[in-house]
Amino acid sequence: MATLVVFDPYPISGLGVLANVNLAVPELTTTVLTANEEKTFERIAATDPAMVIARIEPASAVRFATEIADRYPQLPVLMLLPGTVSAQVLRAVRARGIRGLLPAHASAAELRVAIAQTYFSAAQRPASRDAFSGAESHRRPLSQRESTVLALAAEGLTNDDIARQLFLSPDTIRCHVRSVLSKLCAHNRTHAVALAYRLGLLETPSRSSPAAV
Repeated sequence: MATLVVFDPYPISGLGVLANVNLAVPELTTTVLTANEEKTFERIAATDPAMVIARIEPASAVRFATEIADRYPQLPVLMLLPGTVSAQVLRAVRARGIRGLLPAHASAAELRVAIAQTYFSAAQRPASRDAFSGAESHRRPLSQRESTVLALAAEGLTNDDIARQLFLSPDTIRCHVRSVLSKLCAHNRTHAVALAYRLGLLETPSRSSPAAV
């Protein structure tokens, strides 16, 4: 059973993050939501989480990243940054080992991909190292139709949405999705999208790029 700690000063948006976590990484079955930064570190110490998601104002980002790096250097963290963030702050946060950066205004689909990328990152999770490297070195190539289905899934479309757009049956789309998951050694749709971005099979959305924060 894996635990997730979410720090968000705004409880309503924090609940929205939790909903997307459930879709992106279902194995994060125990979640702790806190709106207080000090309590966030207390919860981390008490639960030994598999991942932390934190909504942090840019003015506090470097300090928060420094404290995380000093106390929990191996802990996967996705930082959601509202507003405009300077390149200097981004460089400083990255230098302290924060592996996930996303604008707080990102879409739900972008958030789910960022959650999966951070959680399944090869640098953080040995079990995923094999999944990433195996997909890269031994994977069977996707067909053109599978690539199209994957690209539409990355936009947040459901199987039914994709079926309507491609004039195919939902059962056919489900077959394509299963094939994509198998070929990419992915745990679920969102993991497949995260792997596809990592492997260069999909072009990273500009809004989810750290440079766009």
